[in-house]
Amino acid sequence: MSDFSFDYWSKLFKASSEDFEVKRKEFLEAEICKAPVETRNKLRILQMQCDAARMGLTPAEATIELSNMMQNSALKLQEALSNLKDACDRFVEDYSEAIKDKKS
Repeated sequence: MSDFSFDYWSKLFKASSEDFEVKRKEFLEAEICKAPVETRNKLRILQMQCDAARMGLTPAEATIELSNMMQNSALKLQEALSNLKDACDRFVEDYSEAIKDKKS
């Protein structure tokens, strides 16, 4: 996203919100196309979810809604990582016990 210019987007929105939306969709699709092929559909679905969450909301309300979506996603990731850590800890414990038993 090195070619992103806040000033450009701000001016475009002020000039024409319709043109802004067209360009925004084009820009986002171009960014999605930079991702590995196997993740592009997931990114498109995520973008559709974000667009749906924004519908009918003020910019401030949409920001809060999208922030909540990100927080929920981060909490799910944190839970998955915690479960993975627990599984790794159990594996190490079981492996250590197996080594001790083998030495005995």
